[in-house]
Amino acid sequence: MSLATYRSIKSHLFILKLALAAVLFTFSYQAWSNETKQNGGKDNITYERIISLAPHITELVYSAGAGEKLVGVVEYSDFPIAAQKLPVVGNSATINIESIIKLAPDLVIAWKSGNRIQDIKRLQSLGFEVWQTEIHQLEDIPNFIKTIGEKAGTVKTARVKSSELLNILKDTTQQYANQTAINAFYEIWHQPLMTMNSKQFISLALDTCQANNIFADLPLLASEVNLESVIQQDPQVILLGGESAFQESWYQDWLRYTELKAIKNQQIYKLDNDKYQRPTARLIEALPELCKTIDKARKHYEQKP
Repeated sequence: MSLATYRSIKSHLFILKLALAAVLFTFSYQAWSNETKQNGGKDNITYERIISLAPHITELVYSAGAGEKLVGVVEYSDFPIAAQKLPVVGNSATINIESIIKLAPDLVIAWKSGNRIQDIKRLQSLGFEVWQTEIHQLEDIPNFIKTIGEKAGTVKTARVKSSELLNILKDTTQQYANQTAINAFYEIWHQPLMTMNSKQFISLALDTCQANNIFADLPLLASEVNLESVIQQDPQVILLGGESAFQESWYQDWLRYTELKAIKNQQIYKLDNDKYQRPTARLIEALPELCKTIDKARKHYEQKP
């Protein structure tokens, strides 16, 4: 083999390696890009037209300083007030695909366990960027706000709010970490009587305050319970959620059950449901107030002879 032939073959092999490397790089990039898209995000993109598919998501977008980028929300997105003026694209049962198409969002933020999977798949099939989200721990709330800020280009505002909320969580957790736990019943609704299990965000808040949810083992996040089971569990404190318009009648109804430890000791409290009904910044901001209420009940029992 001549030197010229050898050099020619070597040159062709080098070019072939470069071509193969380019193909592999392109394939790897496409795989990475598809995975990123499926998980609701593209690097270095600032989203300008956002639709929220849950009321708590709407609040979190505003907390991240990105409220002005919302172009659509679902029913009951009533906080802050500015959210009430936005176009409504559906409710907890279903969303209006046609309305979303007309609003032309570049990002749809969905609630993984709250929105119908068929609606999400339909939006994805139409080419919409869908970010499916879920709140599993209270720390997820400030982290979610921070991520929204990164996606919407409001990083500074989002980081400030996220840091503020994380500090509240840290301080409150430390303050009550060594307190004696008391048994609590949180009432979501009265007729039918409803409460939640340990994975629901209100129960997570109770944990921070060292209050044991007496129905922590329920199979569903929120479920009906009967009065007999409440009497059997005999909570030390009863916390009334629900709308303020109904709380007084609920309160008066509970006073009839004097065999309950909470009633016997006058440890039943009406809570500001607006602060605790959603996994948002307002929940964490109101956490110290909730813990003070529970601590009041705890001290009552500790001071009893």
